[in-house]
Amino acid sequence: MESLFRIIQKDLRISSDKNYISCLIKAFFSTSGFKMVLCYRLSHWCYFHKIKFCASFFSWLIKLRYASDINPTAVIGGGLFFPHPLSIVIGGGVILGEYCTIGQGVTLGGNFKKNINGRKRPIVGSRCFICVGSVVMGPVDIGDDVIIGANSVVTQSFGSGLVLAGNPARIIRYIQNEESPVF
Repeated sequence: MESLFRIIQKDLRISSDKNYISCLIKAFFSTSGFKMVLCYRLSHWCYFHKIKFCASFFSWLIKLRYASDINPTAVIGGGLFFPHPLSIVIGGGVILGEYCTIGQGVTLGGNFKKNINGRKRPIVGSRCFICVGSVVMGPVDIGDDVIIGANSVVTQSFGSGLVLAGNPARIIRYIQNEESPVF
């Protein structure tokens, strides 16, 4: 497992394309998305190091400041980016890959259905872009390099390299190898 410091470095790099020092200064003073990611990282670290009070405090801070709820038991890879970090819900047990971008009003969580393994939460691959207002519910698997369009509702599994949209979500087109959904 990667160290907390290395994961935060990836989060910083995705927030800005400048050098490390200017990136750090910008992130702390102007990038609210990075501050929310940092609060989640600290909450997650405290939770798994059995410092429950601190984990609760950082989760509370996210709820108070950003009206969002990111459960400390969610497993999120490095390079997470929130362009507008408001009203985002990521439930406990959700697994999110590296270098994902999540828009405002997105919900990732369970819907009381279980798959064969007893899992109730989604697994989202790396380099995914989940647009504003989208919902990914239940024990679904979303592959790498996927774009989920605005206000889409995903309740079934999809492979890699796709653009999804609609309610219920369906494949709109396939992404070519040279395209990357991370913005």
